[in-house]
Amino acid sequence: MVTDRTAVLIVRAWAEPDAPSSLRASARYTSAVGVGAWHTIKFADPDAIAEFVRAWLAEVEAGASSREEPETTAEDNWLNDGGANAG
Repeated sequence: MVTDRTAVLIVRAWAEPDAPSSLRASARYTSAVGVGAWHTIKFADPDAIAEFVRAWLAEVEAGASSREEPETTAEDNWLNDGGANAG
């Protein structure tokens, strides 16, 4: 029996010109379409965004059912601004 291995990753990126590092991104993702297990993570570092996308794609290719806790957390990658620009 063939199972559906469809996964979805939506990355929203924007610039905050007054911030020391202006790039912000929010990723909404699931590796279990149809289950309703969506996760959201925020970034302020381009390398962390790219690393997250690569890791997510590898999990999809390997057939991972879901990603409970991302290896890279929003707190690890958000600027040390106390989350003032989170959103």
